[in-house]
Amino acid sequence: MSTSDLLTDDDLQELTGYTYPSKQAEFLASNGINYLRRRDGKVRTTWYNVNHPNGHRADPTTEPDFSQIA
Repeated sequence: MSTSDLLTDDDLQELTGYTYPSKQAEFLASNGINYLRRRDGKVRTTWYNVNHPNGHRADPTTEPDFSQIA
């Protein structure tokens, strides 16, 4: 298994403790785990996202300080 492999439905249920995709998404979001929602409503994420919550992505709620740029 590669760290970028997708979690199965069983993996997601085991990780989140929920069966319903809406509750799984709520759990993942509250724990900083990035995920996608498929057209059928199911949630998908990778083991990388689980093992690296919030990764090295910038916080979208903050802006850089441009005042020091000449």
